[in-house]
Amino acid sequence: MRRQALTAVLFLMPVSAAAQGPVRLTLDQAIERARTGHPAVARSRAVRQSREADRTGSMAAYLPRISTDWSFMRTDDPVAVFGSKLRQGRFAGPDLALDALNHPGPVSNVGVGLTVEQPVITFEGRSGRKAALAAVDAGRPAEGRVLQMVQFDAVASYFGAVVSTGRVTVLDTALIAARQTLGQVRSLRREGVVTQVDEQLVLTRVSELEAQLAMAIAERQGSADRLLLALGESPGQILELTDPIEAAAADSASSPRLDLEALRQGFAARSANVDRARFQRLPNLGAFGRAQLEPEEPRRVRGTGPLDRRPGRPLGPVPRTAGSD
Repeated sequence: MRRQALTAVLFLMPVSAAAQGPVRLTLDQAIERARTGHPAVARSRAVRQSREADRTGSMAAYLPRISTDWSFMRTDDPVAVFGSKLRQGRFAGPDLALDALNHPGPVSNVGVGLTVEQPVITFEGRSGRKAALAAVDAGRPAEGRVLQMVQFDAVASYFGAVVSTGRVTVLDTALIAARQTLGQVRSLRREGVVTQVDEQLVLTRVSELEAQLAMAIAERQGSADRLLLALGESPGQILELTDPIEAAAADSASSPRLDLEALRQGFAARSANVDRARFQRLPNLGAFGRAQLEPEEPRRVRGTGPLDRRPGRPLGPVPRTAGSD
């Protein structure tokens, strides 16, 4: 019966894990691997990095904003032509003639602008910066608390696997003794010392021990898989745990509660966000400057004068008049 049980256990083991052999693991090694490979550690690290990125982004409330723009316009509207020539700095005496003012030729205007805006007083930005700093301060102890819980989980999983392995050993020893007792009872029954009822009682006890051993073997594999998941490893590997159950680390029990500090800093961050929502209704004070370049347009585009594109007139050179350029 014992040979059949061992055969079943080996059949349930993954072939790759059996080929690689057992992995020796001490308690300190389990704690160190859990602090680097546990999924909760990666999640808390990502949250902290996100908050640090928000802290860097909150500086945008105090930094200048630079924008550029360009425009192109070609028109013969008298007002637009007058303003374009004036901005381009090429207004001449002939442009003041009545005919030139009333019926100007088409003018192209290309403008390139640069605008700089500098916040001076921004209540919303100040509260947002304060909230981002508090969130970063809350993220550090929160990540430390996750490391504490990961260490506790690794210790609990490690010694859970040790206990389940010890239970398998005890049940295996008890099953060996029970089978020996069953053999002795059968010998005594052949001699007529005991009855068939006594043999059936011992046989029932042997069956109970075999069932308990099978359950203990499955529980041992489950405990090993839980430990592997706590380490960030794939389940199904065979572990050889070297530290006894008396080697429990007592330093984790005396560690400070970092989650309380994280809660205090988180409350400060939320209070700053409430102030930020209130300050959104207040105006901000800032300064801005703008520089615009409008280069002078070439005076002639084919022909003897500027092209006339006004509605109702044929496309062609504008006839020169007295006093024109």
